[in-house]
Amino acid sequence: MQIVRLTEEKDILEAIKLSSYAFQNKVSEDRLEQVKRKYAGHDVFGSFENGKLLSKLHLISHESMIEETVMKMGGIAGVATWPEERRKGTVKKLLLHSLKTMRENQQAISFLHPFKISFYRKYGWEVAFYNKSYHLQSEHLKAIKPAGGYVNRLDETQATKVCGTIYDTYKKSANGLISRSSDYWKETVLKGYFNAVYYSEENEPLGYLIYDVEKKKMTVTEYVYLNREAQAGLWNFICQHDSMLDEVSMTVSETEDLDYRLDNPRIKQELHPYFMARIVDVKLFLELYPLRNNIDQSFLIRVHDEWAEWNHAVCSFDKHGVKLVNDDADSRILTVDIGSLTAFLLGARSARFLYETGKISGDKHEMERLDQTIQPKKTELKDFF
Repeated sequence: MQIVRLTEEKDILEAIKLSSYAFQNKVSEDRLEQVKRKYAGHDVFGSFENGKLLSKLHLISHESMIEETVMKMGGIAGVATWPEERRKGTVKKLLLHSLKTMRENQQAISFLHPFKISFYRKYGWEVAFYNKSYHLQSEHLKAIKPAGGYVNRLDETQATKVCGTIYDTYKKSANGLISRSSDYWKETVLKGYFNAVYYSEENEPLGYLIYDVEKKKMTVTEYVYLNREAQAGLWNFICQHDSMLDEVSMTVSETEDLDYRLDNPRIKQELHPYFMARIVDVKLFLELYPLRNNIDQSFLIRVHDEWAEWNHAVCSFDKHGVKLVNDDADSRILTVDIGSLTAFLLGARSARFLYETGKISGDKHEMERLDQTIQPKKTELKDFF
């Protein structure tokens, strides 16, 4: 079996055919060129045997905001295998190849949307992002106290600039939100949707909605605001649709608290695991990680990483630097697997939770000091790939 980066048109077409089959999404002739251009922007790796494509994986280069620092991130997507070739270890080989490639690219972290969480957990990815959804009926559409500003709907060119500026400020408030180019805004975020921007009385844009309205239902895909005034102002804009809606469905962040401000907070809410994350290179990640600057007395972490041998070591880190050490007997050492370490450093889980559930082992006082010293922002991811 051979792993190859797909560059020839015949191989790209075969990969498109595999995706179409695996994800049950036929590609029409008029969409084929668009899909080929999309593939051209990815590193698509395939496993081959006797010239036949068995499975494939897309590695997409992104930038992710972690503690207000931009890190290079490798997005894993489009993993697919022909049914007759499944359970032969082809995807495992592609994942391990992608880890080595991401390390070479200095992509310190990787995100993916799993078809099966337990499968990717085996290879070090862990659930780090959740999506919450609100489901409201027309009876819930009662305005909050007027915010004082106003809402405008913008054309695509205006929205790309204004919403992009709001988003770039907002993404500093959480860990995980990715950078978006103007083309990405136009082609992926805004295309096919309405938008609405909330402005303060001083004409400052403070929040936006991306939404659709069809068959008496509003579907909100992004609800982003920089302060409580904009939170209320955008909600009031939704309420202005009360005469034309039976229901509203909103995808919001895990920490969204709009329900508390509603006249009737008794609404249906759902929380779903969304994306998984994995540190690709622990040393590189910690060198870039801003919260390391809070550490006066070093921590010693023994990292278990079965699939990336460069991480399988004892790591010492503090505000002065990061190094791999040979001291395996120090009583201060905390032991953790790569997925749990990722969840902790991103802010998805506390050290105490991981300690109590057996994911971190070692000295309890060191665990408590870790929690007190490193307090990450919460995680959030709005994009899909």
